[in-house]
Amino acid sequence: MIAIKTNMVLMPEYCDECRWYGTRPHPMKGWTDLCELMGECMDDDADEGWLYDGNGRPVNCPLVQVENGE
Repeated sequence: MIAIKTNMVLMPEYCDECRWYGTRPHPMKGWTDLCELMGECMDDDADEGWLYDGNGRPVNCPLVQVENGE
């Protein structure tokens, strides 16, 4: 596991709210949704763990909130 510390104040509930959510033109599909953090496609033809339908986040989303253990 790799952990990164960010200055993210609130954990996004939806990919649309995430700084790493992106859309790009695709030559066959028109536009495609991407998790730019992981480089994964999140469209209907994506791996089951990366499907994003606009509700919540994909199952494979690596973002988790960790409290400071001081």
